[in-house]
Amino acid sequence: MMLFKTHMILAFLFGLVSLSFFDVDFVLLYLLVVMAVGALPDLDHENSKLGRRIKPLSWLLNTFLGHRGIVHSIFPIILAYLFFAYYLDLVWVGVAFSVGYFSHLVGDAFTYGGIAFLHPITSFRVRGFIKTGGFLEEILFFVFLVLSCVQIYRLLMF
Repeated sequence: MMLFKTHMILAFLFGLVSLSFFDVDFVLLYLLVVMAVGALPDLDHENSKLGRRIKPLSWLLNTFLGHRGIVHSIFPIILAYLFFAYYLDLVWVGVAFSVGYFSHLVGDAFTYGGIAFLHPITSFRVRGFIKTGGFLEEILFFVFLVLSCVQIYRLLMF
Protein backbone atom coordinates (compact mmCIF):
# COMPACT_ATOMS: atom_id res chain seq x y z
CA MET A 1 0.00 0.00 0.00
CA MET A 2 1.53 3.28 -1.08
CA LEU A 3 0.84 6.36 0.96
CA PHE A 4 -2.35 8.28 0.26
CA LYS A 5 -0.54 11.32 -1.14
CA THR A 6 1.40 9.18 -3.61
CA HIS A 7 -1.80 7.51 -4.81
CA MET A 8 -3.40 10.94 -5.23
CA ILE A 9 -0.60 12.44 -7.32
CA LEU A 10 -0.32 9.28 -9.42
CA ALA A 11 -4.09 9.31 -10.06
CA PHE A 12 -3.86 13.00 -10.99
CA LEU A 13 -1.02 12.24 -13.42
CA PHE A 14 -2.94 9.32 -14.97
CA GLY A 15 -6.00 11.56 -15.26
CA LEU A 16 -4.01 14.31 -16.98
CA VAL A 17 -2.42 11.87 -19.42
CA SER A 18 -5.79 10.26 -20.17
CA LEU A 19 -7.15 13.65 -21.27
CA SER A 20 -5.01 13.25 -24.40
CA PHE A 21 -6.92 10.07 -25.30
CA PHE A 22 -10.49 10.84 -24.25
CA ASP A 23 -12.76 13.74 -25.08
CA VAL A 24 -13.85 15.05 -21.68
CA ASP A 25 -16.32 17.92 -21.30
CA PHE A 26 -15.97 18.40 -17.54
CA VAL A 27 -12.19 18.29 -17.08
CA LEU A 28 -12.08 19.43 -13.45
CA LEU A 29 -14.90 17.09 -12.40
CA TYR A 30 -13.29 14.28 -14.37
CA LEU A 31 -9.95 14.78 -12.58
CA LEU A 32 -11.69 14.93 -9.19
CA VAL A 33 -13.43 11.61 -9.88
CA VAL A 34 -10.14 10.05 -11.04
CA MET A 35 -8.41 11.18 -7.85
CA ALA A 36 -11.25 10.13 -5.54
CA VAL A 37 -11.32 6.68 -7.10
CA GLY A 38 -7.52 6.53 -6.88
CA ALA A 39 -7.89 5.97 -3.12
CA LEU A 40 -10.82 3.56 -3.33
CA PRO A 41 -9.02 0.17 -3.49
CA ASP A 42 -7.44 0.75 -0.06
CA LEU A 43 -10.89 0.69 1.48
CA ASP A 44 -10.08 -2.99 2.07
CA HIS A 45 -7.44 -1.95 4.65
CA GLU A 46 -8.68 -0.59 7.99
CA ASN A 47 -5.59 1.56 8.51
CA SER A 48 -5.75 3.32 5.16
CA LYS A 49 -6.89 6.94 5.10
CA LEU A 50 -10.23 5.92 3.58
CA GLY A 51 -10.52 2.76 5.70
CA ARG A 52 -10.21 4.77 8.92
CA ARG A 53 -13.08 7.01 7.81
CA ILE A 54 -15.42 4.16 6.83
CA LYS A 55 -14.31 1.53 9.34
CA PRO A 56 -17.35 -0.80 9.21
CA LEU A 57 -17.18 -1.19 5.43
CA SER A 58 -13.41 -1.43 5.56
CA TRP A 59 -13.61 -4.14 8.21
CA LEU A 60 -16.17 -6.10 6.16
CA LEU A 61 -14.09 -5.91 2.98
CA ASN A 62 -10.92 -6.91 4.79
CA THR A 63 -12.59 -9.74 6.71
CA PHE A 64 -14.27 -11.33 3.71
CA LEU A 65 -11.96 -10.38 0.84
CA GLY A 66 -8.63 -9.57 2.50
CA HIS A 67 -6.24 -6.77 1.62
CA ARG A 68 -4.93 -6.77 -1.93
CA GLY A 69 -7.29 -9.52 -2.99
CA ILE A 70 -10.03 -9.09 -5.56
CA VAL A 71 -10.47 -5.42 -4.60
CA HIS A 72 -6.91 -4.91 -5.85
CA SER A 73 -7.50 -6.63 -9.20
CA ILE A 74 -8.77 -5.48 -12.59
CA PHE A 75 -12.22 -6.96 -12.07
CA PRO A 76 -13.70 -4.00 -10.13
CA ILE A 77 -12.52 -1.77 -12.99
CA ILE A 78 -14.32 -3.86 -15.58
CA LEU A 79 -17.53 -4.08 -13.54
CA ALA A 80 -17.57 -0.37 -12.73
CA TYR A 81 -16.92 0.62 -16.33
CA LEU A 82 -19.75 -1.57 -17.56
CA PHE A 83 -22.06 -0.19 -14.88
CA PHE A 84 -21.32 3.49 -15.52
CA ALA A 85 -20.88 3.38 -19.29
CA TYR A 86 -23.58 0.94 -20.31
CA TYR A 87 -26.13 0.84 -17.51
CA LEU A 88 -26.09 4.55 -16.54
CA ASP A 89 -24.87 5.82 -19.94
CA LEU A 90 -22.14 7.87 -18.21
CA VAL A 91 -19.12 6.86 -20.26
CA TRP A 92 -16.94 9.66 -18.88
CA VAL A 93 -17.56 8.44 -15.30
CA GLY A 94 -16.70 4.89 -16.37
CA VAL A 95 -13.47 6.12 -17.92
CA ALA A 96 -12.63 8.32 -14.89
CA PHE A 97 -13.32 5.41 -12.53
CA SER A 98 -11.18 3.06 -14.61
CA VAL A 99 -8.26 5.49 -14.88
CA GLY A 100 -8.29 6.30 -11.15
CA TYR A 101 -8.62 2.70 -10.03
CA PHE A 102 -5.97 1.48 -12.46
CA SER A 103 -3.56 4.17 -11.25
CA HIS A 104 -3.92 2.79 -7.73
CA LEU A 105 -3.14 -0.74 -8.89
CA VAL A 106 -0.08 0.46 -10.83
CA GLY A 107 1.12 2.36 -7.76
CA ASP A 108 0.74 -0.70 -5.53
CA ALA A 109 2.53 -2.83 -8.12
CA PHE A 110 5.63 -0.71 -7.40
CA THR A 111 5.64 -1.86 -3.74
CA TYR A 112 7.19 -4.93 -2.15
CA GLY A 113 3.72 -6.44 -1.57
CA GLY A 114 2.80 -6.12 -5.22
CA ILE A 115 -0.49 -6.77 -6.95
CA ALA A 116 -2.21 -9.87 -8.32
CA PHE A 117 -3.94 -8.10 -11.21
CA LEU A 118 -6.00 -11.20 -12.08
CA HIS A 119 -6.90 -12.33 -8.55
CA PRO A 120 -8.69 -14.77 -7.97
CA ILE A 121 -7.92 -16.38 -11.34
CA THR A 122 -4.21 -16.44 -10.56
CA SER A 123 -2.12 -15.50 -7.56
CA PHE A 124 0.78 -14.28 -9.72
CA ARG A 125 1.89 -10.93 -8.30
CA VAL A 126 3.70 -8.07 -9.96
CA ARG A 127 6.08 -6.86 -7.25
CA GLY A 128 8.16 -3.73 -7.12
CA PHE A 129 11.05 -2.26 -5.21
CA ILE A 130 9.35 0.45 -3.15
CA LYS A 131 8.91 0.34 0.62
CA THR A 132 5.72 2.13 1.66
CA GLY A 133 6.61 5.46 3.24
CA GLY A 134 10.28 5.00 2.42
CA PHE A 135 12.74 7.30 0.70
CA LEU A 136 12.10 5.85 -2.76
CA GLU A 137 8.38 6.50 -2.40
CA GLU A 138 9.15 10.13 -1.58
CA ILE A 139 11.28 10.34 -4.71
CA LEU A 140 8.48 8.77 -6.77
CA PHE A 141 6.02 11.27 -5.34
CA PHE A 142 8.27 14.12 -6.46
CA VAL A 143 8.74 12.56 -9.92
CA PHE A 144 4.96 12.15 -10.32
CA LEU A 145 4.48 15.77 -9.22
CA VAL A 146 6.99 17.05 -11.78
CA LEU A 147 5.47 14.89 -14.52
CA SER A 148 2.02 16.24 -13.62
CA CYS A 149 3.30 19.81 -14.00
CA VAL A 150 4.83 18.93 -17.37
CA GLN A 151 1.56 17.35 -18.50
CA ILE A 152 -0.43 20.41 -17.41
CA TYR A 153 1.96 22.59 -19.41
CA ARG A 154 1.57 20.31 -22.46
CA LEU A 155 -2.22 20.39 -22.21
CA LEU A 156 -2.32 24.17 -21.91
CA MET A 157 0.15 24.82 -24.72
CA PHE A 158 -1.21 22.42 -27.36
